[in-house]
Amino acid sequence: MTTKFFIIAFLFYPWSVEDEPHLVINKAIYFNEYSQCIYVLEENREGLQESVLSKYPMATEAHLNCMDLETADKMKKEIIDEEDT
Repeated sequence: MTTKFFIIAFLFYPWSVEDEPHLVINKAIYFNEYSQCIYVLEENREGLQESVLSKYPMATEAHLNCMDLETADKMKKEIIDEEDT
């Protein structure tokens, strides 16, 4: 199976604990190479951040990064596990 990379948004809300963001993944757009993902992200960061924040208006910050789904799923699980403790 080929690893696919996605632009992941880490959203922070006023009620968020600093190290516990909400992760949003747009699975419709993916890249076969990490370098492609980074290039698109860096070339379009400002517009992508504005788009994410307009879609999630309650969010106060959006940090974007490139990541594969396996890593993103692990991060989500860790965040959920930390919230339960």
